[in-house]
Amino acid sequence: MLIRSSFLVCGLALLAVGCSGDKQTTGQAGSQSAAASDAALDPNKVKIEDVKVGKGDPAQVGDTLSVTYTGTLDNGAVFDSNVGKEPFPVVLGRGGVIAGWEQGLPGMKEGGERKLTIPSKLGYGSKGSGKIPPDATLHFDVTLLTLTKKQDMDTILVNDKKVGSGPVVKKGSAVTIKYSASSKGAVFDSQTISFKAGQRDVVPGISLGIVGMKQGGERVLDIPFMLAPKSPSAAPGAPVRVDVTLLSVK
Repeated sequence: MLIRSSFLVCGLALLAVGCSGDKQTTGQAGSQSAAASDAALDPNKVKIEDVKVGKGDPAQVGDTLSVTYTGTLDNGAVFDSNVGKEPFPVVLGRGGVIAGWEQGLPGMKEGGERKLTIPSKLGYGSKGSGKIPPDATLHFDVTLLTLTKKQDMDTILVNDKKVGSGPVVKKGSAVTIKYSASSKGAVFDSQTISFKAGQRDVVPGISLGIVGMKQGGERVLDIPFMLAPKSPSAAPGAPVRVDVTLLSVK
């Protein structure tokens, strides 16, 4: 839906470009209705209505949002929705979603609910996409589930439960660790792995977060979502807790 590559109607109507495999079937009446609706809107501005104002800091460019949404046309027909499914992650300002979302989501707060009325120019324009006819005005009901601020994205919080007594981990050290990853209290991954510390070829948050540990040590890492282990069971956008035991250092 909102994504600029090919995600929406093939899973989300958010894409700025439609799915290449979809055929566009639009009736004359549908196009006329969409055009009439667009005429009543500022073609360069999203109409915003806050149904429920959330709490906390407002979303800004660079922040990561986890949302649920339902998209409808002027006639009420639903063209896409992820309600009851996995939340959809959005990084504001990266151009990964349609312009209407980039303009309409900033300012939302966690837990907030917002209605967006998006003119076709800020949606899919004269080409349309899949179930979305050309020149269609788009209506979205969006709920912001979690919000991770830009300044927190590269901040890994460290808490040493036990300081080891062996060699210290440096960037490039060959290490073996045992870890358990959890999201909002639920464990979604647990395993023993070996890799070189401080490099991003493994999970960046873990690889960077263990630097400074000593062999035999135990450390808790609170890792921003974008740097954390990924899993369908992990809450999109939410920080991940990783409990690490350092087994060996070379």
